[in-house]
Amino acid sequence: MVAQQEGDSLAGQAAVEELVRHWRDEPDTLLILKNLLTQRDENSNAREAAVKELAKHWKDEPETLPILKKLARQDSAWIVQLEALSELSQSWKDDPDTLPILKKLAQQGDSSSLRWNALRSITKFWMDDPEVVEFLCQAAVTDPFERKKHWEVNPRQTALEALLTHYPIHPKTPELLHDRAINDPDEQLREWVREQLAKMEGERQ
Repeated sequence: MVAQQEGDSLAGQAAVEELVRHWRDEPDTLLILKNLLTQRDENSNAREAAVKELAKHWKDEPETLPILKKLARQDSAWIVQLEALSELSQSWKDDPDTLPILKKLAQQGDSSSLRWNALRSITKFWMDDPEVVEFLCQAAVTDPFERKKHWEVNPRQTALEALLTHYPIHPKTPELLHDRAINDPDEQLREWVREQLAKMEGERQ
């Protein structure tokens, strides 16, 4: 199968999509997707597509959720982890394991992009959870992001943005902003925080 032979090329991704499009009802199709996701495979593009197709068309299969949880927790390809966490947060947000998985990824994800996406999912679906506020306060200070390119997204800023949007009058929000304006190691974040503080000051006048 092309999906298992084309390395990280987009041919593998296309093969998975075509397989599901034309042979979704064939019993071997689901088996192929499971094998692609449960065995070590170098084709992260194909495996990312397999996650998407599995969650879309076989959501009620008993093995689907455990597979997605495992991929989100520990897959070696961050784009596969990212797709798995996205599917979990959108379709299984009420599962008791989903938020803990996302919190762990937001804290310990190998890439800043993975941590950022985990935080984005948390702030999209769980801002009513009182424990999330404290979690974001911690992430705004402790995330280990170090800027290498000007366009990179800083997870610490994502946490602060969520606090500003959803909890602007929480006592820790202005406290954190003033601290980050001075002490954050990321110059772009310090500048952004100063802009937010200036807006808040202008709104009070």
